[in-house]
Amino acid sequence: GHGKTCWVINLCVALAQLYGWTIAMASFEVPTVPALRQKLRLAKTRVESNLWNREIIKDADRWISEHFLFIDNDPSGDDDVELTLEWLLERAADAVLRDGVRVLVIDPWNEVEHSKPHGESETEYHNRALRMIRRFATRYRVIAIVVAHPTKDIIKDGVARVPSLYDISGSAAWVNKPDHGIVVHVPDPHTGETVIAIKKVR
Repeated sequence: GHGKTCWVINLCVALAQLYGWTIAMASFEVPTVPALRQKLRLAKTRVESNLWNREIIKDADRWISEHFLFIDNDPSGDDDVELTLEWLLERAADAVLRDGVRVLVIDPWNEVEHSKPHGESETEYHNRALRMIRRFATRYRVIAIVVAHPTKDIIKDGVARVPSLYDISGSAAWVNKPDHGIVVHVPDPHTGETVIAIKKVR
């Protein structure tokens, strides 16, 4: 609830506006309609929703349809398909070839079906999974953004500390594998201030 999705959405809208890029969003936590589309409208228009009129919504939705596509279910309509990383990257590869996608967003990481072989540790699995994403990004020349929640206790004596990449499930893998690591943190919810902490740059 610290605004990770909102920050990523604003980043992607800026990339689409500056470069005309197409972004594929694999969002399994926030429904595409209406929640995700509403966030995209806000990021695109920079106008509070209570001030929208029909024309503003129409223009925003047209722009969103030109620059964003959503990987949120199985195209065959089979609700029993496991949303594994392999399944997701296959859909993303199709989107790159078909629609010219330049950015893939996976949000959030914990909603992807993670199946690891018996005997493989959590860190080993995450190392392998993040290598798969890096290979995908390199092969298809896209930016891959993964939104991950901290799993460890970041509150001490009632005060939340700034999370680190080690606080994500799989810990060391998130420090070693990504090119960039960015933490979105709200020190005090009463101030309305959000801190963007750059924890890693390769």
